[in-house]
Amino acid sequence: MKAERWQQVEQLYHAALEREPESRAAFLDEACAGDAVLRGEVESLLRYEERAERFIESPALEVAAGMMAEDGTPVMAGRRISHYKIISSLGAGGMGEVYLAEDTALGRKVALKLLPALFTEDPDRLRRFAQEARAASALSHPNVAHVYEIGEADGTSFIAMEYVEGQLLEDKIGDCPLDTNEIVDIAVQTADALDAAHAEGIIHRDIKPANIVITPRGQVKVLDFGLAKVTARQSHVPQSEAPTKIKTSAGLVMGTVPYMSPEQALGREIDTRTDIFSLGAVLYEMATGRQPFSGANAVEVIDHLAHSQPEAIARFNYDVPAELERIIRKCLEKDREHRYQSAREILVDLRNLQRDGGAQAVTTERAAPQQRSNRLRLAFAALAVTILAVVGVERLIKYYTGNAEVYQLQFKGDFYLGRGTEDDIKKGIEYFNRALAVEPNHAAAHMGLAGSYVMLSDWYVAPHEVMPKAQAAAMKALELDETAYPHVQLGLIKTLYEWDWVGAEKEFKRAIDLVPEDGLAHQFYGWYLIAMGRFDEARAEVKRSQELDPLNDFNTAGVGMSFYFARQYDQAVEQYRKAVGIEPKSHWSRLLLGLAYEQQGKLPEAIAELNQARRLNDSPQVLASLGHAYAVSGRRDEARAVIEELKETLKRKYVSPYDIATIYVGLGEKDEALRWLEKAYDDRSGWLGMWLKVDPKFDSLRSDPRFADLMRRVGHQR
Repeated sequence: MKAERWQQVEQLYHAALEREPESRAAFLDEACAGDAVLRGEVESLLRYEERAERFIESPALEVAAGMMAEDGTPVMAGRRISHYKIISSLGAGGMGEVYLAEDTALGRKVALKLLPALFTEDPDRLRRFAQEARAASALSHPNVAHVYEIGEADGTSFIAMEYVEGQLLEDKIGDCPLDTNEIVDIAVQTADALDAAHAEGIIHRDIKPANIVITPRGQVKVLDFGLAKVTARQSHVPQSEAPTKIKTSAGLVMGTVPYMSPEQALGREIDTRTDIFSLGAVLYEMATGRQPFSGANAVEVIDHLAHSQPEAIARFNYDVPAELERIIRKCLEKDREHRYQSAREILVDLRNLQRDGGAQAVTTERAAPQQRSNRLRLAFAALAVTILAVVGVERLIKYYTGNAEVYQLQFKGDFYLGRGTEDDIKKGIEYFNRALAVEPNHAAAHMGLAGSYVMLSDWYVAPHEVMPKAQAAAMKALELDETAYPHVQLGLIKTLYEWDWVGAEKEFKRAIDLVPEDGLAHQFYGWYLIAMGRFDEARAEVKRSQELDPLNDFNTAGVGMSFYFARQYDQAVEQYRKAVGIEPKSHWSRLLLGLAYEQQGKLPEAIAELNQARRLNDSPQVLASLGHAYAVSGRRDEARAVIEELKETLKRKYVSPYDIATIYVGLGEKDEALRWLEKAYDDRSGWLGMWLKVDPKFDSLRSDPRFADLMRRVGHQR
């Protein structure tokens, strides 16, 4: 296709996009004036635009590049371009067609990219491109596919690059996570290549799995540096003129949208840190088997890039070490000032992870289908053990008799409830309700509903929306079959929502009477006793829970809480560290450890742990704890930024006012802190009822008559 013809196609394509889909046919009737070929070319581009999911990977410009390559050379095999003899096609990209060719002068295979006329007709653009490609050709690094030559022959511009035999990372990932050792090894080699390029002032701009090849010997080769952008030899020199600038109205994208940095996707100035974001997107995909940002079309993906956070990696792959997840999250920071500032910084952290053995936490082979099946059986076995502990041997058989469909739904509900995120808990509720639709008197499903609603309260949903439902479900479960678990849930409801302190203690004691070996009952009874300030009694209960299940980090953290609220912070830190050692990915244990460090005056350590907790679970409570730590550290602007973020979140979903109050008290703004505590009182906040009497963060308010009055109304004596 000649450049003038393409210009005509492009103009009509843009004009058609500006019209409603139903009016495009009439527009093309008039604009194409009977030229069926012209109309077909425009409609081809429009069809690609309409296929939103495919568009993300194959933008319209790639189709145009393919059309240009195909139009003039229907059969390329055997054709000579300069001293290169084309063997076969390797594929099309946004900058033209790539062929496997033989360098007849040196007797070697090369990847030969033919540039479209659209690109080369502009002399200034071609001159800049040639300058940049020559600079990239000077890169000499074992992880960079070398650029041998840029030239022109018989009106065709080309780039000759190293031909790398191996597997594209895109194909290696498929839709399954890689094991941690592989991820870190590939990441180290890729970051090393970027470090070398950035040192020469070269930005790649299109780091993605399709541009990374793994050779049979495990060596990484980063492709397409010949299309990179050259900057001054500084790490952060902005590039507003980069061809990566996109036209979202037209749908033309140079680069690949899901891997672009926010600034690149929005057409803003870019620097080397755009490659760092793209590398983070690749690492995320290696770790999860999915892209961090997706959507129905390019515009939706760009919106997610700019405004949304990717889902927690642990949701898709529990084997990823917390340190690797931290590295990935830092690469994917929206604000480039908060990202790694250089590829060298990433290398340091990745190599430390290798050295410290953090990448050895998983096997070097991905699970085969049989292994996955075995893991599923183990998960159900673990669930059976949990049920056994809660309901007792004499009742266990009830879980394995009756309607098989009901129990399958019950197991699925328990599984999602155990994952603990808002979406998972709500999915668990769906399964419990489906089980009850089949068998309305299935006690275990009512228990599951009670536990789900209690877990949603305060963390994710306003208490008044879910606690009455929790109470109804627990009462129904007791009516059908008196076991320990509904009594535990009723004890929590009376503690967190009703502030019925006498009634709560009766429920916990009844649960323990029914099943003395029920660790959950001992644990939550211990929490109740902590809230009452009865620390010695509390410690006995949580230690009993720990004895019953010493490898449960939740139980060990409970022992730490009995020390923390008694202001015995050294002992609390000791227990919290043990809990983190048992389960490094527990956001709860890391949150508690951060709080204890703060009370010890170890503020940098506190902030580090709380940031780690936030990476594992970005809940309002974790964020508020981080905001309080910022406040008492003197980082007041950051504390206020957290308050604003929580208030923005409050417009979309529930945030406990108690959490916001903690930041204001850290800032020393007592009136605001008390105002938000009153809001928490109005909400029947569980955090207010459970912790107000003992929380050290509010010690500065305890002499205030307004605080004393609030304590009285909640039912706590001074």
